[in-house]
Amino acid sequence: MFSDGFFACARTAPTDFTRERALPLPALVTLLLNLRKGTIQDEWDQFIDLFSEGLSSHGVSASAFCQAR
Repeated sequence: MFSDGFFACARTAPTDFTRERALPLPALVTLLLNLRKGTIQDEWDQFIDLFSEGLSSHGVSASAFCQAR
């Protein structure tokens, strides 16, 4: 998920996925694959507890997740 090929497959325009985000593409995909039946905020909090390397829990709300999705 961290390779340039993965990003290239997900891009529809050359400018897609070029900015540094609070919720980068690999984290978003991992979170989507790991969603269970809790609220989005609860799922995000559990995700941060497990995979907190390089991620910040600040600035990523349920709304931000929905927009990224």
